[in-house]
Amino acid sequence: SDIIHVVAPKLAEVEIQAAACKKLIASYTIVFKAFASSVGTRNLVELRLLPISGCIFAGSFLPVLPIMTATAVDQALLDLSGDPAVIDRLKQTTINMCIFDEAEQDDYQKAFTRRGDQGITSCHTGMPTDAANSCRLPFVRRFSE
Repeated sequence: SDIIHVVAPKLAEVEIQAAACKKLIASYTIVFKAFASSVGTRNLVELRLLPISGCIFAGSFLPVLPIMTATAVDQALLDLSGDPAVIDRLKQTTINMCIFDEAEQDDYQKAFTRRGDQGITSCHTGMPTDAANSCRLPFVRRFSE
């Protein structure tokens, strides 16, 4: 399996939400670019993400991290719209946001739904048993033309 390891920006060290969101946008942009560069050469069709800067890294932003995450993902994709090669590769991809804490699933689902994402569907609710699929997928975001 291929892994893109992201060392989360420490949002706990940031006081202004807009500045924290910029850090998330930059992080998701890097992830999408790195993944897109692998799609063509490795035949990858799925990207599983964790919320960047979750848990202890979120600091005071933890309660609003779901909406910040949805906003950052959308803005990162918008920022990449000027790079047709990256967007074309991502359009061949299913992007899953993996939420381990069941208590956070509804918040993330609502955040991405509020952002107006299309193609959001419920996925399995139980934790898969195999290590290759060891995350919950509260929604699937598919790119469309």
